[in-house]
Amino acid sequence: MKTVELTDRELEILIDALGTHCAALGDSLTASGNPELADALTEVEDLETDMRELLHRNDGWDNDAIPSAAAAMIDAGIDAREAMKATSRAATRREEMLAREVANDPIDW
Repeated sequence: MKTVELTDRELEILIDALGTHCAALGDSLTASGNPELADALTEVEDLETDMRELLHRNDGWDNDAIPSAAAAMIDAGIDAREAMKATSRAATRREEMLAREVANDPIDW
C-alpha cells in the first residue's frame, strides 16, 4: 500500500476526475455491454466513494476534549464513591473494629 498526502482541494479534483471517468465508462458500457467495462466501472465508483468518505470523514482522533472529558467523569465518579464510603455506617464500624484490640492476637499468647 502506498501513502500520498493530499489537500482537500486536491482530493476534490481527483473525485471530479473519477466522476468524469465513471460517466465515460457508463456511456461505453451502455453502448457495448462489455462485462469487463462493468467491472472497471464498479472499481472506479468504489474508489470515488472511498475518496468522498475520506474527504468528509471526521473521526475525532485529533480531538483531545473527548478523552479528557471521559477522564474527568471517571474521576468525579471515584471521588463521589470515596465520599460515600467515608460517610457510610459500614465504614465507621470497620474503622472501629480495626481500632479495637483483637482479643485473639498471637503476640499476646
